Amino acid sequence: NDLSRFLSLRIKKIGESGHLKDLSAFLKLLPMDSYAGTGDISDLMLMAGNYAAACQLSRQALEKDQTNQYWLKLLAQCQAMEGNSDGAALTVELLMEQGNTDFVFFDLVNKLSQEKRQGTTAGVPPLSSGLSSLNAMTYSLLSLLEQPIDASLFPNSTPLVLFALSGNAQVIKEDRLRAAAQSYRLGTFSASDLIPLYNSINFTADEIENALSIAKADESMMGDVLLYQSAAKQINDVRKAEVLQVIWERAALHQDMPRAALLNERTVLSLEPSEMLLYHAHHITRALILTGNYDKAGMWYDYVRKAAYTGNIDATRALMDIWPLMTVVDSASSLDVPWSKEILDLWWNGQMVLSPARRRDKAALFYSVAEALGHEIPESMWQELDFNPALSTDVTHGTQMDRPANRPIPVAIWRSLIKAAQDRKKGETLLLGLIAAGGIQGPESLDPTGVSALIRSLRAVGLESEAHRLAGEILSNRGF
Repeated sequence: NDLSRFLSLRIKKIGESGHLKDLSAFLKLLPMDSYAGTGDISDLMLMAGNYAAACQLSRQALEKDQTNQYWLKLLAQCQAMEGNSDGAALTVELLMEQGNTDFVFFDLVNKLSQEKRQGTTAGVPPLSSGLSSLNAMTYSLLSLLEQPIDASLFPNSTPLVLFALSGNAQVIKEDRLRAAAQSYRLGTFSASDLIPLYNSINFTADEIENALSIAKADESMMGDVLLYQSAAKQINDVRKAEVLQVIWERAALHQDMPRAALLNERTVLSLEPSEMLLYHAHHITRALILTGNYDKAGMWYDYVRKAAYTGNIDATRALMDIWPLMTVVDSASSLDVPWSKEILDLWWNGQMVLSPARRRDKAALFYSVAEALGHEIPESMWQELDFNPALSTDVTHGTQMDRPANRPIPVAIWRSLIKAAQDRKKGETLLLGLIAAGGIQGPESLDPTGVSALIRSLRAVGLESEAHRLAGEILSNRGF
């Protein structure tokens, strides 16, 4: 029924967040019949360490279908955990008769049966090397056997397994960090949980001091950690800003600016506006905006604007870089950021350093976002984008390489999104907006028309601050 489907979805979503303690507490409030029958739920039980509930679900399901191989495998694991080695062997035999060839799983169940029978795992060789990926069942078996887990399995693991790996004492510190960072990028690990792991890695004073040169040759997660620590420990503010700039450049390659900003928020907040930091004012202000520190961002913007009025070249350049981002979050800041055709012309002329095609794409995105938030773009400026031959894509000069691979919202989704927003259906608008955003691709992968539709829809259902914040994230991930 609808209630059971809702509860199953709710349980699954809590599990995807990685908060297994919250899941266990929630499950205690529910009758088992309300969520029985799905492998996703039993997987979550295994990950939460609620083996009794997972085993009960397996036996319930097998009463209805005695041939389902997932439930049979879970039953074999349960029988091994319970010390019923003969029962586990018979279940494995049944699986093999049905054509199941997961011999690594069979071996793990056999080892668990031996442990329960002998009370020791002494002499057992590492068992994770024969696996190609980790799922909840194999992960829980390896954990019960207190086995180390090969880090090569992490890339193909689910977010939930990655979250569990990050806290597994059988996994070495560096690999726990790797799992946490991967889970963080997938949105199932918070910055507050990841920061202590970042701080737990030890680097020498020379490594901290030479982090920029070391990171150039190390594009791995450990390079990110080194840069994070180096930025946090720098005494000189200019040096600190230089390290932060490299962190943003690395994050931009993965369109990961918002999460990188959250991780380094404390370091960014330690920087105060000054003339020696004008060159870095743009990326500092952008990070402050992405972390919701609008008042501090406003301080930087105000400082840069006043310095620009005195004729400072670095301040003038920084002002034109900061201005678009400040306009899209203006409603959340205490400053009244000016908007006029003259300022827009200055910004447009400042983009001449880009290739014609990139300049056009950047302006199209900014104009679309600005209009979606209520600003007016003169018709002549739109027409210049559409009818200026110099701004069209010139493949012969390689400008196609500058163009981002943007995608439109599928027409059916776009139509439903617009209709839901017009009808003020907030929940439906949010769900359709998430679908339109494209999951892991994110809203920053949308073309200007898609971005505009998404922002306008949020505003139409009263989500004004969310629309402005989304606009800031999209622009930041797209080179602003």
